[in-house]
Amino acid sequence: MIDFIVFIGVLFFLRKENIKKRTIALLLFAFNPAIILDGPIWGQVDLLYSFMLLTILFLISNPFLAGTIFSLAMLAKFQSIVIPPIVGIYFLLQIFRLKVLKSIMYFIFGFIIPWELIACFFSLKGSFLNVLKQAYLSAVGLWPEVSSNAANIWFYLLGISPTTKDSQIFFGEITFKQIGLLLFDLAVLYVVVYLCVSKSLDTIKLLKAAAAICFFFFMLPTQMHERYSFPVAVFLIIINLYDTKWLKNINWNNSIF
Repeated sequence: MIDFIVFIGVLFFLRKENIKKRTIALLLFAFNPAIILDGPIWGQVDLLYSFMLLTILFLISNPFLAGTIFSLAMLAKFQSIVIPPIVGIYFLLQIFRLKVLKSIMYFIFGFIIPWELIACFFSLKGSFLNVLKQAYLSAVGLWPEVSSNAANIWFYLLGISPTTKDSQIFFGEITFKQIGLLLFDLAVLYVVVYLCVSKSLDTIKLLKAAAAICFFFFMLPTQMHERYSFPVAVFLIIINLYDTKWLKNINWNNSIF
């Protein structure tokens, strides 16, 4: 938290500087030794959330590179699964509005290459199925509680003890887990509608939509850890580097976009 506050302070004092100096400041914090060291100690790779950011940044200008980076994002951290709605809606709108398939194919080819290389490597070792099971299936549901230290709605808005099992009934026959996933689905639908009704899609709008989904993912489902809020901070920092007036101009009563 202290590191994050200091970061915001640095960006504030550099707000009148050019993009080069602000980018250098961003990189210095991105490669902060304390944060980097935290990953190996806890067995986490949360710094690799930046792959999600880079996917969105290159989605329009270089879909092949965006696909490659997103493939690495999925291989590194399964939480990256939250941004495919952004990618999917963008390409669907491209088809409906421009009837362009080339960029989609570039993205798919870029995505396949890293996956094929990793699949071949572990297949030769005879452990590819174990990798899929342990990384993507067994990792889900290890902490079946309403909240794992996450400052989300379950504790701060609803006052439910974080240690409460999310399999307990919320009301009727619906469990805490089910209501959390339902709320998240509705939130993602809201973001999708926002993108669909936009007259044009640029990188800034895609970044804002991705930031919103990452925020909803942290706030609404159960079993969330505090570090799942990291992508939100990463997206917001970059958005404000591109659109410095965004937060000032938001009508908070009507929309977060």
